[in-house]
Amino acid sequence: HLTELGFDKAIAFIKDGQNAYQLKVSIGYSRDEANHILKEFMGHSPIMEGTLNKNKVFSSIDKEKDTEKIAKEIQKILSLLGVSSFVCAPIMQKDGAIGVLVVGSESTYTPLTEGDRDLVYILATQIGQALENAKLFEETWRSHQELEHKIQQRTKELSEALEKIKIISKRKSDFISAVSHELRTPL
Repeated sequence: HLTELGFDKAIAFIKDGQNAYQLKVSIGYSRDEANHILKEFMGHSPIMEGTLNKNKVFSSIDKEKDTEKIAKEIQKILSLLGVSSFVCAPIMQKDGAIGVLVVGSESTYTPLTEGDRDLVYILATQIGQALENAKLFEETWRSHQELEHKIQQRTKELSEALEKIKIISKRKSDFISAVSHELRTPL
């Protein structure tokens, strides 16, 4: 869908269980290129730290690039990504940022706009919500399966207990019948 929206390149990183970032999506990059970008991005990039820690969207069209540090960082990212413009948005869940979505355009004739920036932010937010929903669905399904297993186990235990009660009841009836018969005979 990203290429249909006019983005030439995209890359997404998501936190794994050990709070390390893993490459999840790579469009327009080889696996090696994407992993290299991941290592460079997750270094000490103020833009990446702002995206992850402050849940802020950054792009090459930001007005903030007036500061020299940010302007240099934007140029470094443009060079690293091999694009003429980019948007970097946090992938958010209820607990905060779990990853980053970075999209870019190679064409200098169609630079990214504020609308593209907002679209990428909305898309990243929707991805985060979808991932959270999938996680919750999986937990619910797993709980349902465990409950189903417990119900089957309890049903089996109850069936076995019922069979034991039937056997004990039959033995009791046989005993009473035998004792009754033995007591009537001498009388």
